[in-house]
This record gives sequence, structure tokens and C-alpha cells, in this order.
Amino acid sequence: MPRPGVPAVAQLPAYPPPPYVPGYSGGGTPSFLKPSPGLRIVLLVALGFALLASLVSEPVVPFLLVAVSGLAASGHGASVHPMWWGVTVDAGHLLAAGLWAGGIMALATLRPPGGYRGPDARRLLDRFSPVAVTAFLVTVGLGAFQAFQDVGSVHGLFATDYGRVLSVKILAVAAMIPLSLLAWRRRLAPRAEGLVAVCVVAAAALLAAYPLPAAQLARSNASRGLPGASPGPGASSALPSALPKPGDLTLGGHAGQILLGLTVRPAQPGANQILVYLLPLQGKPQDVPIKVAVQGHPLAVRECGPNCRVSEANLSGSERIEVSAGGSAGGTQTFDLPKLPAPDGTALLDRAQQRMHQLGAYRLDEVLNSGLVTIPAQYAFVAPDRMESSVNGQSQAIWIGTTRYLYESSAGTWQVEQGGPSIPVPSFIWDYFKPFIAPRIIGAQTVEGQRTHVLVFFGQSGSTGVWFRLWVDSQGLVRQAQMRAPGHFMDDHYYDFDRSISIKPPVS
Repeated sequence: MPRPGVPAVAQLPAYPPPPYVPGYSGGGTPSFLKPSPGLRIVLLVALGFALLASLVSEPVVPFLLVAVSGLAASGHGASVHPMWWGVTVDAGHLLAAGLWAGGIMALATLRPPGGYRGPDARRLLDRFSPVAVTAFLVTVGLGAFQAFQDVGSVHGLFATDYGRVLSVKILAVAAMIPLSLLAWRRRLAPRAEGLVAVCVVAAAALLAAYPLPAAQLARSNASRGLPGASPGPGASSALPSALPKPGDLTLGGHAGQILLGLTVRPAQPGANQILVYLLPLQGKPQDVPIKVAVQGHPLAVRECGPNCRVSEANLSGSERIEVSAGGSAGGTQTFDLPKLPAPDGTALLDRAQQRMHQLGAYRLDEVLNSGLVTIPAQYAFVAPDRMESSVNGQSQAIWIGTTRYLYESSAGTWQVEQGGPSIPVPSFIWDYFKPFIAPRIIGAQTVEGQRTHVLVFFGQSGSTGVWFRLWVDSQGLVRQAQMRAPGHFMDDHYYDFDRSISIKPPVS
């Protein structure tokens, strides 16, 4: 599985590294999310042909369009969901910026007859001005859209290195406006404006090399109110009260990019607290407005900590609770309560753990959603230490003992890595978040013809809290599983238990 703690577009707070990581070890971005080297080769080849065409006075526009498309597809735009939208916006921004800032830099190198106060310079500036104004407006409009998309909030402009570099770029663009007006009125040569344009281009190049700011925000837990952040003077070091305790009923979900954990306390018929734990992928949780409704009737909501909201309601069980998170990254999650009190699930969880860890082979299909991108993957496991995976149709991995065979579709060849930990098979994602808290049985469902009990519980490791939901059949086998964690919304399907599965080194 993709390593918990590395979301689809940027790094998140680190989870315990499971030993079944396909394709890489340690931190960093998963190989199947890195820009393809082939796109960068296309970019370089297109730029080379554009240069050659300009030297022989041939049209360069087709080559430049290919180069801009390759540049956009190999940058941050490819992280957006859907990818075509992010790449299109980035390409449009690059084209407009090239016409505007590139044109200004070209003007700065010219020496019109009579200087920039002469009639030739006047005609040149008059012809360039409509193009420059249009390109400038498109550049600023698409740039503002990308800035909001990347940093998520005004706070992100100042709380991250990425945001601070972006702020410098914004100031440099703003500084070019009065310089452009002075140049157009022939009171200043475009050279000063061209120098500022160089600074804008440098800032843009630096931004392209930076990771997206979610990685930086994750390192600033205290500023975001994350669990595990260092408390301020006189503050309590206790975890937020919205996290579940033994005896609670707790359900996990997400609204857009925002992790939601709903906890009902004391989970008995009658008066109950309804606690909502929230954690956005970007920004501060205290800035996210939360609404709670039971059976369509809104409740009063108050803060009980940065990540905590609380309401009160009389519950009998079987109610539907809607939690809405405001903002562009938010949405609505619906939670269906079981009858109260929900049966204790400790014995069922113990049985599932025992049976699943007796397996000698099994397969797993997984869909990972970060709220921004969705990544499908397929896995096969054979005890004691073999695994085969295919992630997003772009990468494959075969692990046999301490040897890993890795295949990237962009490279087209298998790579062999020796050493490192082997994979303990069987092992499962919930194994890494103990102790298990508040296991409850919330109902029964049929999965692929098998009657299952639906089991929910909460797990924690360090400052990372995760909500799980398992569909356990009469044999103790987990047919389906859900995990809801920061930026990591996973849905798993387990099958082919103890079937004959062959995992061998690749022929090539």
C-alpha cells in the first residue's frame, strides 16, 4: 500500500512506516506520483526545436505549445484533481506570462532609433500594449486561482516557505504595473521593468522546485492546532476532547479534503454529546465553520478546542447526523447511527485479528483518496514475505524477502533493489494504530453474498488518530475495510483468502 503519511499530492504528518511499502522506503513522494521523466524529455526536445526554428526563421509556436504543455504536466498542476484541469490552468498561466513578462524582457534588450522617447518606440509600445494588457490580466487571473489552489488560505502565504516565495512573486508582479505605465508613457525605459520581470521568473522557477505547502503546514503543528503540537505556556498537554474514549461510539468520515470524526458520548439512549473532530488538509482547523444537524434539525455548535466542535442532543439510536464543513475544501458527511447502545465489538475485533493473521495468501484492491486525487491499486500477498502490487497503472513492485523488483511505466524497465526489511505477511493497515479504542458493532451487511457485521473503532499512534470500519464475516475474515486519516481516505476490498497465488521475480 502507499505509505501512510504520504498523501497523494504532498507529504502529511508521518504515520508509522508499514513494512509493505511498494516502490520506495522512508519518506518522500511515492514514485507513482512523481513527474514523469518522459515529460521533461519532451520539454527539452521541444525547446531545442523551438530554438533551432528561431535561428532559421521558421515558425516556433507549435514547438512552444508542446514545451509549455510538457512543463505544465510535469509540475504542480499535475497534482490537481482532475489532472487535466490543473495542467490546463497551469499551461494557460505559463503562456500568458510568457507573452507578458517575456515580451517585456525582449523589449528591454532593444534599442529603438531615437531611443524610447522617439516615434519608433511609441509605435512599438502601442502595438505591444494590447497584447501585454490582455496577457497580464490572464496571467493574474489564473495565477490567483493557482495560488488559492496551492496554499488554500491567506494564512498559507505566511505560514509556509512556499507561500512566502509566492508572496515575493506577487509583490514583484505588483511592482511591474507602475513601471509598465511609465514605460508606456515614455517616461522610463522598459529595462527596469525587464529587471523586475527577471525576478518574477526566478520566483516562479523557485516555486516549481518547492513541495506544495501541505508538507510545510504539517511541520507546523502548533500553528494549526494539530494533535501532538507543543502546547503554549500554561496550556494543557491533553489531546483534544473530540477524540474518542473507551465506551464511546465513534465513526470516521471526510467532507471534501477535511477529515471528520464523529463521537457520541455516552452513546446511550437519552442526552448525549455529539463531538466532531476535524482536520483540514491545509489551513487552520479553527477557521473551518462546522454545522451539525440530526434528522435534518440543526443543532447549536460550539468550539471545544482547535480541532473540536460539540453539540448536545437527545438520541435513541438510528438517527442520521449530517456534519457540514464550510469553505472551498469542505463538504457534507452523513453518519447513520446504530441503535443505542451499540454492542461492544472487542470480541469480534479479536476474532478478526486472529483469523486474518492466520492467512497464508490473499488479495487486496484499494482506492486511496486524498480529497484532491484518487489512486487505485491492486495487491497480492503470500506468506511469509512476498507481495506483488500495481499502483495507478503506472508502477509495479514485487517483493520477495529482502529483494524488491520495481517497474515504472515511464522507464519501461525493471529495477532491482537488495537489502532492507522484508514484508511480514500477513499484516494489515490497522495493525499500526494500537491500542484499538471504542470498538463497536453498528450493524450487519451482505458483502459478495457473505453476511458480515460492521465493526468500527479508533486507533492512534503518536499524534496521528485514525478511524476504521471493518466488514467481518462469520469466519472472522475482513471482507472490506475503510480507513479515515488526515489526507488518507482509503477503501479496501479483501478476497482470494488462502487461494493459490504465485509471486515470482519478473522474467525481464
